[in-house]
Amino acid sequence: MAPSASPLRFAILRVSLPPGDAWTAQDGLDWRGFSADRTQAGCGMSTIADLPAADELELLLPACRVSVHTLELPERAGRHLDALVRQALEDRLLGDRADALAVSGIARGTERRVWVCSRRWLEGALERLAAAGRSVARLIPEYELLSEEAADGDATLCA
Repeated sequence: MAPSASPLRFAILRVSLPPGDAWTAQDGLDWRGFSADRTQAGCGMSTIADLPAADELELLLPACRVSVHTLELPERAGRHLDALVRQALEDRLLGDRADALAVSGIARGTERRVWVCSRRWLEGALERLAAAGRSVARLIPEYELLSEEAADGDATLCA
């Protein structure tokens, strides 16, 4: 990880990605720092170069850039999971399917949540961070921060 201009250091640094395509490394990014026990220990806005140091960097993906789908899939999909997800999403996705990046969540019986975003948009963000020496440990869609009760309800609450 690249040295940070900030004197702060956290176990986990969660950075909110801007929803647009045109942001640069010089734009301010909202961040929250957490201690090892996941207690919030700080927050702010900084350029990529001025983000606090952290053991792990998490990116928060804005709700307007991610769609969530609950799919009915066989409980034991195993090595066929990716193919089953692509097939199940085929009629649900609009636009360039080649640009769609789908990430499967945890299965609950035969139901599985799948998150979809633009591969180009996400790769662009990851490239900006990598150019500054920042490697990402985890991607978190904003929807994941909702309680289970809210997540099972109307997803437009986050939009």
